[in-house]
Amino acid sequence: MSIAVQATSEPILDIEGTLVRFGGDRELFVEMSGIVLEDAPQILGDLRRAVEANDTAAIRGRAHAIRGLLAGCGGVRAANAAQLLEDAGNAGKPQPWSAMLQSLEMEFAALARALKSYRQ
Repeated sequence: MSIAVQATSEPILDIEGTLVRFGGDRELFVEMSGIVLEDAPQILGDLRRAVEANDTAAIRGRAHAIRGLLAGCGGVRAANAAQLLEDAGNAGKPQPWSAMLQSLEMEFAALARALKSYRQ
């Protein structure tokens, strides 16, 4: 089953919008992006375990946590992918969680590359 996560016109990383929310503070953006790069892999691992266990409540909770983290640092497409998983967890019935998680992982990988590039 193929899952369409987002329109391709959405940015991987919305630096400008994030800087506006941070009051133009680039140092804060760099600090927050470091937190995302450090914390997101652990949350993704927790989310993967929840998906493997078909634990709807854990899927919902971990997807919500990572969505907030990614959105807060401008990760538009990755946050949207996490939102789909959160919504599926809220539905409380079997969903194509593995495909959704794979999309989220791909979007996070793209976001991580963009954040690392910006930080250099």
